Amino acid sequence: MSTLKVNPHRPYYTPGLHQHNYTSLPSNDSIPPLLEDTQQHAQFRGLTARCVTFAAVKYFVTMCTSPFEVGTTLMQVQYSPHQDVEVVGIPQESVPIQHYDSEEEEDEEDEFFKRPERTSIDNVRIRTETLLSVSVYDETNRPMHQMAPMEKGSVLDILNLIMKQPTEGWQALFKGQRVTWVYEMLRTVLRPGLESSLNDIFGLYDDTIPLLHLDSVTPNISTIVVSHLVIGLLLSPLEIIRTRLVVQSSSPLCRKYHGPLHALRTMFHEEGGLKGVYLQSQNLFPTLLYHTITPLLSCSTPLIIARLFHIFPADSPILYGAAELALSTLGLLVMLPIETIRKRLQSQVKGDFKSAVALRPAPYRGFFDALYKIMKEEGTRNKRSAERKERKQNKLMNRSPPSESDSDADLFPVKPTPTVTAPSAWGIHGLYRGFTMQLMANVMVFVFHTMNGIEDGFNGII
Repeated sequence: MSTLKVNPHRPYYTPGLHQHNYTSLPSNDSIPPLLEDTQQHAQFRGLTARCVTFAAVKYFVTMCTSPFEVGTTLMQVQYSPHQDVEVVGIPQESVPIQHYDSEEEEDEEDEFFKRPERTSIDNVRIRTETLLSVSVYDETNRPMHQMAPMEKGSVLDILNLIMKQPTEGWQALFKGQRVTWVYEMLRTVLRPGLESSLNDIFGLYDDTIPLLHLDSVTPNISTIVVSHLVIGLLLSPLEIIRTRLVVQSSSPLCRKYHGPLHALRTMFHEEGGLKGVYLQSQNLFPTLLYHTITPLLSCSTPLIIARLFHIFPADSPILYGAAELALSTLGLLVMLPIETIRKRLQSQVKGDFKSAVALRPAPYRGFFDALYKIMKEEGTRNKRSAERKERKQNKLMNRSPPSESDSDADLFPVKPTPTVTAPSAWGIHGLYRGFTMQLMANVMVFVFHTMNGIEDGFNGII
């Protein structure tokens, strides 16, 4: 049995491991633990820095787009019907606090057994007229916390009206911005992870591969739609809270929700907890419909342009951008009515809720009921009634001083036969409020992508 002799000039040499090993450390292909920990720490720091940067950029983007979101939401949920088919509300009157004494209680007991007095028809007529006068267009009876109907005007005009409202101001342009940021961050983190898990379960291609390079796109589109649907339904309470925070008045004396967490607790308490919020028909069906059609439109747009129109961004960026703008406009025509109805249903709150704009006094019973009522009551651009103008003119003409010969006519006036005209306010105008604002956003995206494609083309030529 041979013994291994140690060379005095290379005492730390270990034969069979590596050719030039002069250290006491073993020479193998593994990385030392200290160096591996350092690399993991550097990777963790890089990932944390990227996440913080992404969150900060997302917060800045939501802050920049918040005024336009607030303006669009208020335009979509406000109730501005035609005056002939308007559903009027009951005026809000403060009930005085009454203090009862013992003598007043005895008088009330005596009056209880008395014969009821005859009610005057004039008093009933006066009360009915006061109820009918409460309209969204009534300047005198409008609450102080409520804005006038925003019927016409550009984006800047609407934002200017919001800032000039005494109970709103410039801070109202950022209502619900933090909830929007939290919603976008959670959706960005959760949805791709769920889509990747579904692709791994069903053995599909990686989700990083574009759909254009796949032979069969149906399985991948199915996982995309399912991921959008699940995460959209999971985060739907945040969308409800965002809409209600935007719609409610900014006045501290009128607001119902004092913040996102308070709104979440109040909503779960008043509307039956998780089951009541998630499974109620006013939230479930519009949420499923919205989060199903949205990914279908976004996924099918590049496929239609490339496989049906045979237009590619590398060959003709301007034509590709124009086709993308046309398809996004068609998608906007489909999604805007769904978004409008969904926000109106989200704005229906149990209890006292004072909104910044006028809401419909009678709540909608569901998605299709809201669709029918909006088309019936708010379908036209013209909101004023011709009959009411004639009534005002007749009242002004009847205010002339009476003469002696007209005494009999005053006692027994001849009622003119009214011309009955069937009110017609049918249309789709109420479903497309804020269409111009979102169309301009699509046009800006088209211009940006076109200029970017042209610059890339010039750089390739040069």
